Amino acid sequence: MYILTIKELAAMTGVSTRTLRYYDEIALLKPVDYTEAGYRLYNQQSVDRLQQILFYRELKMPLAKVAQAMTQSREQVFHEQRKALQQEHERLEKLLHVIDDALGENRMINEQKFAAFKQEKLAEQEQLYGVESRRKYGEEAIKASYTKYQDMTEEQYKEMQAVEALLIEALRQPSVDEAYVVALHKQWLLFTWVTYTPKMHKGLVEGYLADERFIAYYDRQAGQGATQKLYEAIQHYA
Repeated sequence: MYILTIKELAAMTGVSTRTLRYYDEIALLKPVDYTEAGYRLYNQQSVDRLQQILFYRELKMPLAKVAQAMTQSREQVFHEQRKALQQEHERLEKLLHVIDDALGENRMINEQKFAAFKQEKLAEQEQLYGVESRRKYGEEAIKASYTKYQDMTEEQYKEMQAVEALLIEALRQPSVDEAYVVALHKQWLLFTWVTYTPKMHKGLVEGYLADERFIAYYDRQAGQGATQKLYEAIQHYA
């Protein structure tokens, strides 16, 4: 038999001295003796009892029940605690299902919103450029491009927007890196184009310069003359 001070017991078990004093107050773990100065002292049996208390606490057992459990057989305690843990497990499983259903519902709503957004964009594109696009590229090419756009995921759409933002930033620069601009514009086109050739690329930007709508689109974002810069870069490097 050996004697430990409250500080030594705390250091050995990792339980704070404040907790040990509280266990004493509620008669869960009483000291075996006191020093002349009134300090609590513990022995090996105290250590064993504390380890058992900590084990029950690890099982999520309330302190009020721990004292009762200490008077019961371990087998009985385990059966009761297993039942309680199983009930808690089932409760958490139900909560997880509720959360998963909510996430799935939100995902579906977002997908529906994005699909509607793409349909709106396609309708706008058709109204603005549908007739001339078909005349220039043919019905099958336009249909294939629309299908590719409809199949685009939200992540791909965000990537497409990011590429366009890089293109606009490159066109804003006083000294334009033409090869870089061409690569970005080609990358942007391939999000919706099924077939690409340099000839198609050059033909597209020729149409840009002939259409005030495109001139306004690029010049408004990247500065006056941006559409001309884009045209010249593609004519040189595409």
